[in-house]
Amino acid sequence: MFSYFKDGIKDTSPLKIIDLPDLVKIIRNNPLLSQIEAIRELKKRGDNYYKKLKEKLPNITPNCIVKERNLKGDQFEINFISPSGYLYIDIDKVPNLQEYKQYLIEKYGSLASMICISPGGDGITLIFKVTNTITQDNFNIIRSSLISTLLKDETVDPNSAGIGRAMFISHDPDVWVDYTNSITIQTGDTEKLETHPNTCSSSYNIVDYHLFNKTTGTGSTLDSSSFNKYKIHSIDVVLSTIKTKTYVPVSNPVVDFNPIEYVSTYIPRIITDGNKHRTYYKLIHQLYYLNPGIEMEYLFSFLFFVNNTRAKPRMEMRELVRFFTLTVERIKSTGEVYVDKNTQRVHFNPSAGITPKEKQVIAAQLNGAYARSLTIQKIITARQELQLQGKRITNRAVARIIQMDEKTVGKYINAAPVNMDYEVSLWN
Repeated sequence: MFSYFKDGIKDTSPLKIIDLPDLVKIIRNNPLLSQIEAIRELKKRGDNYYKKLKEKLPNITPNCIVKERNLKGDQFEINFISPSGYLYIDIDKVPNLQEYKQYLIEKYGSLASMICISPGGDGITLIFKVTNTITQDNFNIIRSSLISTLLKDETVDPNSAGIGRAMFISHDPDVWVDYTNSITIQTGDTEKLETHPNTCSSSYNIVDYHLFNKTTGTGSTLDSSSFNKYKIHSIDVVLSTIKTKTYVPVSNPVVDFNPIEYVSTYIPRIITDGNKHRTYYKLIHQLYYLNPGIEMEYLFSFLFFVNNTRAKPRMEMRELVRFFTLTVERIKSTGEVYVDKNTQRVHFNPSAGITPKEKQVIAAQLNGAYARSLTIQKIITARQELQLQGKRITNRAVARIIQMDEKTVGKYINAAPVNMDYEVSLWN
């Protein structure tokens, strides 16, 4: 059960108490979808105005039920009613959101109660039901134990701590939920938790079973014969056979400007222990998406090369084969491939012979022109709207309509539309 606050972060008096099914229902069909979409778009563009919009969203206290959201000092005894029975975890600034969300579902699906995309659109919210009795004194110890054991491979947002912490309610039509899951977290002093990282209950061991011992798409459990099924090709052969990024044909001699969904593999220079499964999971999905119909031995050979040259320490061969096989079989059985498709607009002709520095300059100029074109078009549309309403056209009135800084509106209020074809022609 959670305390629900309707009117944003400044509203400290809860309207009502809701339970997890109520919360999931709101997240799936959030009536404030347009506001959340605006928040995500502004944050993506680096516009800090998203923070003001976010602060107006309804929210809950996910860790407890309160009379008032004020638990500082003596107010704790007055306003704290009871723990919620859940622990809230936030993972922020996720580069490949859908892939990472699926990875979390795969890894913690037998343990977590809820996993969804956060309101900002670049993070993940997790809620775990715990059997521990939570108090003001042991909350930080229990939460720290959860993070240092079960979630030790994840980068948890440190700002999401605090027993009275608010959680803004997001929108995610594909919110994942399991009402039957619960975990018990062993408590102890800080020193004990640091020296014995696996202090979670036996439920923690379910992660390994859930991730590695699933049945394949054919319904048969993987056995030892599965570990000799892939032929290892040299990296030269592999790179001449597979694609590691979306191929985009370029018609101009130097550069095209064309919005295209683009997928490109990224391999960290060093893949540290604790990040291998997440990195390899993402890489397998990217390679599978970019190379439909190719023999799996080529994709495995690429993963094998990455594991041998980038992983510190390397994943054991048996585990590497098993993880690859399980991931591929799941893709085949479900038809679901999780990749983040970024829109890339600037594409260079590989025969142009220009340097990386020159590419950076050209891309910056064209993307800047495109950003100006969007801004100017918004201003033109707002001016037309004001004119139709018979209202006075001012910088402030336009800025209010499009939620843009008034100085920016003033800079472009009389600017002509940007001709992107002309801007591209300057470089060709």
